[in-house]
Amino acid sequence: MLEQSVAEIYIEAPINAVYDYATQPEHWPQWHPTSLRADVGDGGTPASDVQFVEVVDLMGVELTLNHRVVLDERPLAFATQFTSSKGQGSVRYDLHHQGTGTLFKRTLTYELNEPLPKLNVRMRDISAQAMANLQRRVEALRGA
Repeated sequence: MLEQSVAEIYIEAPINAVYDYATQPEHWPQWHPTSLRADVGDGGTPASDVQFVEVVDLMGVELTLNHRVVLDERPLAFATQFTSSKGQGSVRYDLHHQGTGTLFKRTLTYELNEPLPKLNVRMRDISAQAMANLQRRVEALRGA
């Protein structure tokens, strides 16, 4: 069954700064609680069709996600599709200039090979925490 978790937050920083930070997979463990590590090789925002690996904590189990960038429209949108031994899905970021900052939206869509009870509720909670972490990180970088 296809599940979706959507989270949105306002970040007091220019859209390019938010895009540049949020779309670099090596930064994901700094702000997303489930991301343990990600490797894209040279770093930076990976371009369309680039593949990379991320290791996440899925309810106490380390899981390897094999990502492929399917959208890189700097600074407005970024998306990957991923596969794993437990299922597949996509992560999409949409950014909009708003006032003096940026409205950032993260959409996680996934389908598991077998259901994990309460995962969708947990993912919504984690997404809210991730958005708050991202906001703090990017705003702190702007103040540095």
